[in-house]
This record gives sequence, structure tokens and C-alpha cells, in this order.
Amino acid sequence: MTTVKLGSSGSDVKRLSELLGLSPRVVCDEEMVTKMKDYQKDYGLTPDGIFGYNSWKQILIAERYSKTPLGDIQKSDYSIFGWLLSCEPEMIQAFVQVESNGSGFLSGSGRPRILLESYQFWKYLKKEGKDPNKYLPENSDIITSKWVKNYKGGEKEWDRLERARKISEDAANMSTSWGLLQIMGFNYSLCGMKTVSSFVSGMSKDEFTQLILGIEFMKRTRITKYFVSLDFKGMAKAYNGPGYASNKYDIKLKNAYYSLKRA
Repeated sequence: MTTVKLGSSGSDVKRLSELLGLSPRVVCDEEMVTKMKDYQKDYGLTPDGIFGYNSWKQILIAERYSKTPLGDIQKSDYSIFGWLLSCEPEMIQAFVQVESNGSGFLSGSGRPRILLESYQFWKYLKKEGKDPNKYLPENSDIITSKWVKNYKGGEKEWDRLERARKISEDAANMSTSWGLLQIMGFNYSLCGMKTVSSFVSGMSKDEFTQLILGIEFMKRTRITKYFVSLDFKGMAKAYNGPGYASNKYDIKLKNAYYSLKRA
């Protein structure tokens, strides 16, 4: 990604000038800076006349929706974020392949692909001041004090989530992973959302929004720093936790990446 400011030159300046509705130019001049400030102000960005990551992200997402209104993921969507993060688009796509096999929604109901983590639900119930033991044993498949592989998968995960929501909607949403990149609900603020409810609404909108939220999480947690160097162990540990090796997460990412590169 190229940061554009007064005096910047090159093909990205030309690209930005056209996106801003100006006559094409290869040097950023005062007229262009004024237009950049106006654009930033209109979209709630810092109106400093310097087009960095957030400004580019806003204008490229707007361009994408203007060309492709539907929210289904396109291959070109990975290129948008690859350019913004200065990495290969296949690296982002590899995460999507490993986490959700390339689909953020269930084919039957059209609801987001999810997994409820029962040990997280225990944790967030306690944070709300609720005793998890009160809801046992009838909810032992959705409330556990330790990690247990008790997923039911697909549509049945929604059955688990709805039962959990009857106990506490926020705790249930926080304890669930969502969408293309299976981002946990408790990471809502790291995705740029103010509440877990707004995060869930975004994850329920379309796949492209799921990707936007997931990339924001990756950038804010600095997982993306491993992308350029192709440090699969580093990114696996940062994304999947210290136990990543037990399920060969780094190897899965590596295999997915090189498979996509060969395609």
C-alpha cells in the first residue's frame, strides 16, 4: 500500500485521483489534497489530507460495492486486502480455506457459519455474575469449565447457540466464532465494532463484511506482520493460540497457501 500525500507521485496517485473523481494525475497537488480532506471528512476519517490505510480501505471498499453490489466473496476481494496489507492475496485466502473452507454461510439456512465454545460460555457467564453450575447438567454440552471438543457442526451449532442465548445472549455471542475467518465474538472491539451485537449483525450481513471484520482483527492484533515473511508458525501461534501445533494449524495454512499459489 502506498500512502498518498502532497507531493506523492506514481501510479497509485493516478489511481486515487480517479477514485476521487478528479482528472487523472501522477503527482498529488493541492487540489487533490483538498479533495482527499473532503472525502475523509465525509466518511468520519481524520481529515488530514494524507491517504493511509484507513482512507484507502474506505474508498476501495466503496469501489468494490459499486462494481459488485452482492456480498458473496470474489477472488478480487482478496487482492484488495492483499494490496492494503502489502502481502500476497493467497495468504489471506489460505486462512479462509482453513477456517471455513471458503464459505462464511451455511448453504441450508443461509445463516453464518459458527462454532460455540462451551468453555468460553462458562467464562463469560461468570463475568456476568452468573453461576454456570446453575444451568447444569441439562446444558453440559454448551457449558464446560474446560475446553471440550463437543461441536455438532453446521446447522446444529445454531441449535446450541440459541439454547445458550436463552441463558445470556451477549455471553453466547461472545463465546461463538463467526464467519469466513471464524473470529470469536469477544474480539468484537478488535474488529472495529462497538458492541458484540453490532459485530454479530456485521457477520450476518454478507461474506465481504465478514472478510472486512476479519482483516481488521488480523491487522490490529499484528498477525499480518508474519504474512510477508511467510512465517506460518508465527501466524498460526498468533491466530490459533499456543496449542496450534496439536492440530497442525501451521501446516494446514502452509499447504493451503501453496495449493492456492499453484492453482
